[in-house]
Amino acid sequence: MKKLPNDCSYSELWVSPENWKTTKSKSSLLKNWYIQCYFFDPTFKKKYPNGYPFRKKLNKFKTLEERKAAALFFLEEIPKLFEQKGYNPITKKFFYNIEENTNSDVGPGTLFIEALEFAKSKLVIEKTTASDLMFCLKFSLI
Repeated sequence: MKKLPNDCSYSELWVSPENWKTTKSKSSLLKNWYIQCYFFDPTFKKKYPNGYPFRKKLNKFKTLEERKAAALFFLEEIPKLFEQKGYNPITKKFFYNIEENTNSDVGPGTLFIEALEFAKSKLVIEKTTASDLMFCLKFSLI
């Protein structure tokens, strides 16, 4: 089980069919290929007590080589999606990690509007330009 922000976690990833690495048979293309894990979010514990099944289907790839390459790609990228980008597949949103911005800098978890406001505070500009910028930021929140 891999731990994530907000007390979320996810299980190990697996690929179906089990022999996906070694198969050379064209008949395996008739099977459903996918990569899957279970995502656990304590907020949704009642709805998904055994975890939310996060699955990426690989059937759109038409050759064995393409499916194997896609499986390898997703085996690398899904952990990055969860761990580095903080993606929650249940809410389809990214975690906003407040700890990343404790020093008032802009980081990967900073919301776009907050990054713009931070940049505005660092700019040396005319008062009228600052007023125009504030007007744009105010109405971008709508």
